[in-house]
Amino acid sequence: MSTVTDAIDEKTYCYIHPTAETRLRCNKCGNYICARCAVRTPVGYRCPNCVRQQQDTFFTALPTDYAIAAVVAFALSVPICYVLTRLGLFFAILIGIPAGGFISEMVHRALRRRRGRYTYLVVGGAVIVGALAASFEVLRLILTGQPEAISLLLIPAVVGVLCAVTAGARFRFGK
Repeated sequence: MSTVTDAIDEKTYCYIHPTAETRLRCNKCGNYICARCAVRTPVGYRCPNCVRQQQDTFFTALPTDYAIAAVVAFALSVPICYVLTRLGLFFAILIGIPAGGFISEMVHRALRRRRGRYTYLVVGGAVIVGALAASFEVLRLILTGQPEAISLLLIPAVVGVLCAVTAGARFRFGK
């Protein structure tokens, strides 16, 4: 009888947070997990490692795909952001989101529909860099000490953020 009470009284700790006492186990690997680590799935609670392994089956990108995504996103964002900044703030906001969708579609096709875990970061970053490259003359004015040029940076910033968020969201949340 004492072995049953010893087993119940035995303290167990999360394998990720060794100071967190828990009785919850991952239903796949059996490791103890605390409430902070537990990921609720349709079949029960799982640890972050098991969830990550399960999600890895959806990511099929090759290491070179990140470079391809960066080059294509940058090459498309420079002319798009250059044109949109010349149209004014209203048209930049109106056309910025579809332009980001176009960039993401072209990257998606260039990657032959493969997705990587961090493709959204690469695409979003390349679009931001492309927007900065498209607004080079405004940046040059700011660096030469013309403070009125700072107000000219609003439109390129709006265009860059709209395009980057839209293009990155396609890869972050899937299609």
